[in-house]
Amino acid sequence: MNTILRLAALLVLLLAAALPFGALKAADPPVVIGLGIPLSPPGDPTAGQLIRRGAELAVDHINGPMGGVIDGRKVALSVQDSQGRTEGGVAAYRRLVSEERAAAVTGFFHSSVNLAANEVAKELGVPTLGTQTSAADITAKHYDVAFRTHVIDPVRTAAWLDFIKARNFKKVSLLAETTDYGIGLLTETEQQSKERKLGIDDHLRPRHHGSHAAAAAGQGIQAGPDHQRRRRAADGPDAGAGGNAGAHAADADARLLRRADPAAILAAAP
Repeated sequence: MNTILRLAALLVLLLAAALPFGALKAADPPVVIGLGIPLSPPGDPTAGQLIRRGAELAVDHINGPMGGVIDGRKVALSVQDSQGRTEGGVAAYRRLVSEERAAAVTGFFHSSVNLAANEVAKELGVPTLGTQTSAADITAKHYDVAFRTHVIDPVRTAAWLDFIKARNFKKVSLLAETTDYGIGLLTETEQQSKERKLGIDDHLRPRHHGSHAAAAAGQGIQAGPDHQRRRRAADGPDAGAGGNAGAHAADADARLLRRADPAAILAAAP
């Protein structure tokens, strides 16, 4: 509940900055908050639905106990499916801003989607508020319109490296997908472990996810058969692997872990 109340407070602050002061009345149409969330594959529909429920609770709190925003104006949600894809996220953001007249857009779950939407937000001037996006560049670029409530990659990495050090693990396997989120955590883990001289023997194997295979190439990561099978699993049955794709992905992950023989396993999700 505290997270919901913090989100509600942030939405109110964004609205106060985005709307002209003194021009609002209780009888005015509701202020639209855009929600760009993954509601279909290859995104995470379960996460999208949870974010939607949280946003609906926040709106109920704003319109109920808080009495609305400036001068009692009500708030309404407008929802668009980002599909967990950068192009889908950008299209969702544009529709929410240009067609639904959203005062701000929140709900971002995938870092890659948030980063892409921020580039458009920088031009259109309508704020974004990431809910569970952790890639550092989402706020490290210091765009005036980019905000988030989620902890960033360097902080998350430091937390699990503290745990690894406390347990004296020496061999670690980090399973990361090739998105801005996965590659960001992989890179940050490599960098911080070297800076702290933890002596960890890293076995870092990202899996390919959708259109982000190029990110792996940029990191010098080879796309072997295991990664291709896992990419089909991430992209869904239409990618050609059918119902067996998930089983192939699980087998590939199991073989990877047996080869790495890790004392600790860190799994990076979208």
